[in-house]
Amino acid sequence: MKILIIEDEYSLADAIAEVLKKENFTTNIITDGEEGENEALTNVYDLILLDIMLPNKDGFKILNDLRKEKVDTPIIILTAKSEINDKLNGLENGADDYITKPFHIKELVARVKVVLKRKVNIENTDILEYDDLKLDIRTGKMSANGNIENVDNIQERKIFDVSKETEMTISMFESMAYERNVKLSSKIQENIMINGNKEDIEHILSTLIDNAIKHTESGNDVIVELSKEKNELIIQVKNEGKEIPEKERKKIFERFYRIDKSRNRNEKRYGLGLAIAKSTVKKYNGNIKVLYKDGFTIFKVNLQIQ
Repeated sequence: MKILIIEDEYSLADAIAEVLKKENFTTNIITDGEEGENEALTNVYDLILLDIMLPNKDGFKILNDLRKEKVDTPIIILTAKSEINDKLNGLENGADDYITKPFHIKELVARVKVVLKRKVNIENTDILEYDDLKLDIRTGKMSANGNIENVDNIQERKIFDVSKETEMTISMFESMAYERNVKLSSKIQENIMINGNKEDIEHILSTLIDNAIKHTESGNDVIVELSKEKNELIIQVKNEGKEIPEKERKKIFERFYRIDKSRNRNEKRYGLGLAIAKSTVKKYNGNIKVLYKDGFTIFKVNLQIQ
């Protein structure tokens, strides 16, 4: 099946394309709004991944134009715009699904399969099952073996380049950082090969980067660092800002605990995300801790690797 990716962040589009190719999809990347619309009108695709903030023509206009031209290709909006009105605008104007950046790559693949499955009407169900993974298309929630916390345990461990995986994960958050005027940078040791589960590493990184950006004020820095010392992989995610009180650091990995309740009133599962990340770290006989140094809150992860 052929998927058109209309996304102006080429690094993100390329990362998505790479993952979809592994799932036997053919992809085509267009980084300009007008060119993307022309491509969608000219050639036949099984699905379109459409960003909203594009040069020359925004995604909402493209969506409206395609539907007016009776193009019924399934369209998934992929954007940093998370306001409810934006979601309603997209869905009411003909989008088949709406995914907010940053996202878990496994969720994206599952949603693509759900939309395509819905299109060809293979099975009339609200639950997509893929191996031990289940996706409820009504809620968008994923689970494995009945437990959402075990999603990252599905794949077996294998040798992979964790440096590239880290770069790919960081690219998923570039739009989010840009929208919040946060300076996202990285210091990554190259060519680190480990025997592990890509989804485990992606989950740890995604949780910590998402947390860091959300708790960094406009104009400040978030820095992601990756290094290896002997048989230990070290991940550090640093965000510039106020220090977390010592008494709250001790509770930060408890389920559903929120560091700053006034700032996180709408981020309901904040504490759960860190709790799950900690359980993933333990799978590698590792540890995770919170430090404060030189104006930065530092989440430091040490993983024992082979």
